[in-house]
Amino acid sequence: MYKECRHIMPTGVRCQSPVLRGGHYCYFHARLHRMIHARPAPNNAPLPIPMLEDTTSVQIALTQVLGALNSSSLDPSRARLMLYGLQIAAQVTRRPTSCEPSEAVQSVSFDDQGEMIAPENIVCKSSDDCSTCEERDNCEDFDPEDED
Repeated sequence: MYKECRHIMPTGVRCQSPVLRGGHYCYFHARLHRMIHARPAPNNAPLPIPMLEDTTSVQIALTQVLGALNSSSLDPSRARLMLYGLQIAAQVTRRPTSCEPSEAVQSVSFDDQGEMIAPENIVCKSSDDCSTCEERDNCEDFDPEDED
């Protein structure tokens, strides 16, 4: 049994990687959230680009770059480099997959920094170890009658 990462992808689906011990996120997303909170001072702050993990996040970043270019808060030469990077990211990310409504995060919580996270989810590795599992009394899959 393990807990799942509580990061919510831009598509609304949670990351399904195992969480690091004592945290809310998997290794990858723990690093991502640390980088987000270690931003430079506001006067030097870069354009906030999401982690480019799927085509939806590339589209969000593209929208942010074009908006900043349109508002003159981003110089054209820097925007050109960012757009080129987004073009590469779009080529290497998988094509969009439609998520089932049951896979989408239905409610959210907030972490210590006030960031939105998915609710805690515990995944059983197999149903064979239910009798020794610490969470069996709280598990919806546990059936005491099967223990016989």
